[in-house]
Amino acid sequence: AYSSSFFDFMKFAVLVSDGQTADPGDAKEVHVYDENGLVEKYANPALTDPLRGIATMNSLTQRSVSHLIVADIGRPAFAYAKKVGIKVYSSKGPEEKGVEAFISGSLKELSAATEQGEHVHAPRQKQNILLALHSTSHE
Repeated sequence: AYSSSFFDFMKFAVLVSDGQTADPGDAKEVHVYDENGLVEKYANPALTDPLRGIATMNSLTQRSVSHLIVADIGRPAFAYAKKVGIKVYSSKGPEEKGVEAFISGSLKELSAATEQGEHVHAPRQKQNILLALHSTSHE
């Protein structure tokens, strides 16, 4: 268990593929932590949802996750995270290393996407992402 003063009921998530940190659009799993450690593992919805990284972010907001550790992040997912108030951190390598660095305070919060644009998407998919970003702004 981690010190509760650090968390203040905070939840953070790590995007993981085969034990390594990964990106919102292609991570295999999402691991959610709270002050008791790992509390949930689930398949990344981006793998089956055309919204890709946005679908990942949606799943995090549904779980009240406030901080996210990724390897890299593209602009649409980063913009969405910023909009819903999820702070994003980058750590490349083993999941445990990223978690330890985050808890010790040595990971810096990202101020911009680490990947220019997204991976190659079909134009219609880009349209869906823009629509998703736009539709959430009216809540």
